[in-house]
Amino acid sequence: MSLGSNAKAVCNRLAGTFAGGLLQVIFKRVCERLTFYDEASRMSLSKWTELLAELSVYGNSEDVERLNQADLNAFEAQNDLRLPQDYKYFCQTFGTCKLGDFISVYCPTKYLLYSQEDIDGMIEQIHMFSSIDSSQRDGNYIQLLQSSFEFADNGIGAIIFWDLRTYSEVDDSYDIYWAGWEIPESEDPVLIGRDFYEFIKEFCLGQQSYKVLPDPEISCPTEIPMSVEWFR
Repeated sequence: MSLGSNAKAVCNRLAGTFAGGLLQVIFKRVCERLTFYDEASRMSLSKWTELLAELSVYGNSEDVERLNQADLNAFEAQNDLRLPQDYKYFCQTFGTCKLGDFISVYCPTKYLLYSQEDIDGMIEQIHMFSSIDSSQRDGNYIQLLQSSFEFADNGIGAIIFWDLRTYSEVDDSYDIYWAGWEIPESEDPVLIGRDFYEFIKEFCLGQQSYKVLPDPEISCPTEIPMSVEWFR
């Protein structure tokens, strides 16, 4: 579908295809916000609405928690943090949710702030089990964690975070890492990319996780659930 110069019309047309359902409620809210953006931003935001339209939806409308641009700007100011623009578009379109089989992505709500405690726990554990042989590795990992910001997890022992030292204005993003929080003293973090949209589409909803995080006991499935589930 071509967005061209009619991003708002595309959004409204998508909303009309979900008459009476949860997605129609979501799309109406997003379409209203498009009025406040320039055309380039409308096109970027619309790619998220198009992705959402491809997914199976679970949850009630009461569970859908989204933030507007003002909320996100306030969070950045309060926490001295620059959020990638695509992440902010995601939070205005999807909101905090579970994608595919297992990955939950958190927008600036209570879940996001609570999840930062995982980082502190990992640093403490590395300190506790560090040895002379692993001191350089552990020191580098601790520096990475001290400069990180968690925004997602898989619910069974792994977190996903940005390395805030790696921001670039060229792509308005950071390096994205996957790390196990249960035994950080013996498992190294894995760099999984930078592009947030590709992270959602290919890692959370595609097969990239099986390629980037190889596990000899788990084969890559031929199909990944294209689904989104909302929670508070």
